Amino acid sequence: MPLIGTLTSGVSALRSFTKGLEVIGNNIANVNTTAYKSNQASFADSFSNTLRGSAPSSATGSNQTATQVGTGVALRGISTNFTQGSVSSSGSTTDLAISGNGYFIVKNPTDGSVYATRAGEFRWDDQGFLVNQEGYRVQGLTGGAGSTSPSVIGDIKLRSQAEISASWATDHATEIAAANLAYDSAQSAADELASISSFGVTAADSSLVLTELNARITAADADVVTAAAAGSAALAIAQAKRDALVSARAAVQTAQLEIKTSAAYVAADAAGKQALLLTGVRTSLSSSSVTAQGGAATAAKAALAAATPSQRSSSSIDESGNVVEFYANGTTATSNQLLLKNFNDQNALMKEGNNLYSGFEAAGAINGTGLTGNDRPNQGGLGKIQSGALELSNVDLTEEFANMITAQRSFQASSRLVTVSDTVLEDIVNLKR
Repeated sequence: MPLIGTLTSGVSALRSFTKGLEVIGNNIANVNTTAYKSNQASFADSFSNTLRGSAPSSATGSNQTATQVGTGVALRGISTNFTQGSVSSSGSTTDLAISGNGYFIVKNPTDGSVYATRAGEFRWDDQGFLVNQEGYRVQGLTGGAGSTSPSVIGDIKLRSQAEISASWATDHATEIAAANLAYDSAQSAADELASISSFGVTAADSSLVLTELNARITAADADVVTAAAAGSAALAIAQAKRDALVSARAAVQTAQLEIKTSAAYVAADAAGKQALLLTGVRTSLSSSSVTAQGGAATAAKAALAAATPSQRSSSSIDESGNVVEFYANGTTATSNQLLLKNFNDQNALMKEGNNLYSGFEAAGAINGTGLTGNDRPNQGGLGKIQSGALELSNVDLTEEFANMITAQRSFQASSRLVTVSDTVLEDIVNLKR
């Protein structure tokens, strides 16, 4: 029945325009949402009932146009307006806005899921990770230190500042070489025989003149005896490498030995001669009077010319995404670099709430779904990063209010269509009375 089709068209219009009003209302509600992208509903006619089909012209007549009656309206789709919103200063260095194309990539540390976002409301957490409001960690190149540039894909994190304690070993060893006093225990003196001759004998009273024999013992060279010097020896210890053994020796000292001998007068016997036997002189050597003193060996710590660990005073993020750390001693280090990801079809991204998007494969992620070194900001078609600022919502309230008025009037007209259809049906029912 034709009136049933009219009622159906009115109902489909009410249903479709309701969705349109929902989209408009959602845009207005997110007018202050960071980096929010407005949506727009589009509509299409529904299936049409064909009363007469079209036909081409022929030799006997002109072409024939089609006669069709529509069955209402349907929601064709909801598209997203990805134009960039205005940028507003926030005053926080970790608030980041993208001027141009690209999305920040964040990862849920709990399940490892990865999302794209334009909302750069980040902060450094208690572990030094750069995270968003949900605690998802910003991704990029890490591992930079000194002259080494960041090169490892991972979570953006400030360099660790763990304190390293230095201490000396609790024991030490001093090697003392055995010292022996070497000398000959006994020396044998050779027997020296001297002949005594008689001089000037007279027939008269005979007298014997004994010429004194001067005998002298030739002293043999004594062995050189080394002895440690008395007193304490100063040890100058310098560490060349770990486990190095440093030995200290006192200077070699020499000692001189003096051997004393004595001479004696010997009388001749009755025969006028005397065998002179010189008994060897024994010299006893003793080390009882040699004293050896040992002192305690001590090791003193040398002053190490090591720099005092410097505390990080601040950090900044430049337009290329480099995280530069500043230290109290005046040094700097580029520890990380944020990366951006762009997509061929942004409308294929799935909104996950909290300003997050998924569906990288469907959207055609450029350079692959994962981050690479080609995803650096400010190059390759990607935008640059502005620190201390946030991208605002791109909702235009004036346009949204105009769209809302249009949608409301369309809904009102559709409701009238239902009312009119109901009135006509009521009149038809009353015809039998």
